[in-house]
Amino acid sequence: MKVCIVFDTLSGYQNKGGAEVQLEKTIEVLKKNNIEVVFYDNSPDTIISCDIVHFFKSLSWYWPIASFCIKHNKPYFVSSIFFITDKYNLVQFYIAKKTKLLGALTVSNIIRLWSNAAYVLPNTTSEESQILNYANARTSIVRNCIDEEYINAAVDKTLLPDKIKILKGNFVLNIGRIEERKNQLRLAIACEKLSIPLVLIGPNNKDNYYDKLMEFDNVIYLGEIWNTSVKKTIINECRLFALPSLLETPGIVAIEAKFLRKKIVITQEGIGTGYFDDYKEIQTINPHSENEIYSAIKNMLVETKESINEVEVPTYEKEIYKIVEFYNKCLNTNI
Repeated sequence: MKVCIVFDTLSGYQNKGGAEVQLEKTIEVLKKNNIEVVFYDNSPDTIISCDIVHFFKSLSWYWPIASFCIKHNKPYFVSSIFFITDKYNLVQFYIAKKTKLLGALTVSNIIRLWSNAAYVLPNTTSEESQILNYANARTSIVRNCIDEEYINAAVDKTLLPDKIKILKGNFVLNIGRIEERKNQLRLAIACEKLSIPLVLIGPNNKDNYYDKLMEFDNVIYLGEIWNTSVKKTIINECRLFALPSLLETPGIVAIEAKFLRKKIVITQEGIGTGYFDDYKEIQTINPHSENEIYSAIKNMLVETKESINEVEVPTYEKEIYKIVEFYNKCLNTNI
């Protein structure tokens, strides 16, 4: 079997994040299952030579490529990586769904992309519900995961950066792109009120936002850390992991924090069910409320909850194999 991957590679890898990790791990598991993987290179012959086309993200400019797939009887899948909360996009999708303006709105191409896919593969129940609200699509949830490398990586305090060692575990940790969507500014304000250091890890996606964060005396920025053992050790060291993003689907790093049984404060936007339902050491918040972020962190820092010996987390080997099964089903039954 040969699969063609379509992905917004240039913009995605300018600041690598969860979508890129999901792509890489999917390809890794596909190859382990003897599936040949190629990237779309703007050549029609590349698509024609493949059995299946797989789009990552929901982007309007994918639709002409998807139309070509339909014309040449090439089934395609969409790992949607989609969730919207802003009024502008919500109105656009509503109009595209309810009126005959499909051709006039770019979001209509995303609706077409979903509606004609063999399968749309959202990460969460919230994402799935939003997609089905706009498109008549066949969906199946494939969850975000942590990989075997992270599970098996050593926790080694000698790997801690000096800036972390001196805190002796008394800090709140956030990992993600430095940008408005990740909402670190409200988090910094809450941590300042609580007189607790906030450690940030991730690429600087917006200089003026980064500059505002650096005005806080309690904020420590470590840059990007992709060494698995170092990252795991820092997560294990923190007192609380916070991800108050304006939306998450659901944030691979939050699952990694859950695996280490850390206390977590996380956004209510975009996650849905299936990731943290069984986890006691967590509190969800309205990411737009500074007071709610502050109160949640304060409560979680003082509360002592029942110890959890084991937690269940999804792994790529099992989740991505679902995609392999869908591929086979698609090719064998012409769905």
